[in-house]
Amino acid sequence: MLRVLLGFILASAFWGFAFKGPLNFWLGIFIAAIVIISFALTDRKTLRIIRPAKGDFMVGVVSGIVIFSLFFVISLITGKFFPELYAFVEDVKALKHLAPIHITFPVAMFVSISEEVFWRGFIQRRLMEEFGKLKGYIFAVVLYSLGHVFTFNLALIVAALGAGAFWGFLFLWRRDLTPLIISHITWDVMLFTIGM
Repeated sequence: MLRVLLGFILASAFWGFAFKGPLNFWLGIFIAAIVIISFALTDRKTLRIIRPAKGDFMVGVVSGIVIFSLFFVISLITGKFFPELYAFVEDVKALKHLAPIHITFPVAMFVSISEEVFWRGFIQRRLMEEFGKLKGYIFAVVLYSLGHVFTFNLALIVAALGAGAFWGFLFLWRRDLTPLIISHITWDVMLFTIGM
């Protein structure tokens, strides 16, 4: 549990650093992603749950489309009925323009991989081992959301709660990071091409 707590503190601090630190966001988030994936890989069990299997690609792509579609609809509703909350979404959307796409796109892909390896492959796996599947899953979802608190962006914190529940359940079901990584990358591709 000590390593989970240390990892959580580290991830939270570096996510805050990426969003509110002195560096360009894309450089900050790239550094944060390197830190969390490096920390996760100090546990040798983490890499053992990347086991590509038949159906992983389809599950990953379809689930990525599903979660993006859900967030897209929620974003439209929020923009129409809760403009003060949608301002937080606009802040996140503006980050795309802080660097050219040939930098932002590959960095976003790497961040997607790093997040899944760290939050599901390390944090959720260890919590499930410690507290059982259901409690471990719930604790991991809560920590994933709290890990975004230092971004000081309400939309991101709420989105992390929903995305964490979705991808956490996918991990609970498949016990393999492969479809989660594909799902998260699919989400990012759609975010960059379609937008919210």
